[in-house]
Amino acid sequence: MRAYPNVDGVIGLTHKSGCGMRTGSAAVEQLQRVLSGWRCILILGAYLLVGLGCESNQLQDMIQAMQLDGAQQWKQPYFLTLQENHGVAHTVAEGARIVGELLPQVNDVQREEVPISELKLALQCGGSDGWSGITSNPGLGFCVDELVRQGGTAVFERDP
Repeated sequence: MRAYPNVDGVIGLTHKSGCGMRTGSAAVEQLQRVLSGWRCILILGAYLLVGLGCESNQLQDMIQAMQLDGAQQWKQPYFLTLQENHGVAHTVAEGARIVGELLPQVNDVQREEVPISELKLALQCGGSDGWSGITSNPGLGFCVDELVRQGGTAVFERDP
């Protein structure tokens, strides 16, 4: 039996922004909105933010600006910086320790079944290249048709 049966896994998500951005710029604000938006994803039990410590998007500033410190207790952002933890090895070890402490808390959150009619799905047409209409859009259309047939709701937006 798995140690945490209610946890499907731990994932790492990266981005390539933060350094070289002008402090206080619209780009930094947009990055902060995107990163702070993770707290709204219901299937995400907890999250750990890792930064360099020298980038324009300082994690403590983002937490304050995006009001992440007022989040639900089990969704409080944890954060580390490589500079404060004296390099990659120590940061990875500290990150693993924090995740290890979070796993039992996330495991305690119980799932509940809800009818598919409660599901609302937002999609955007992948107009980024000539293949999206041939490959992904028919698949998404099939999924939307099935969702609606089951009573769910879908919003399909296309690129202008």
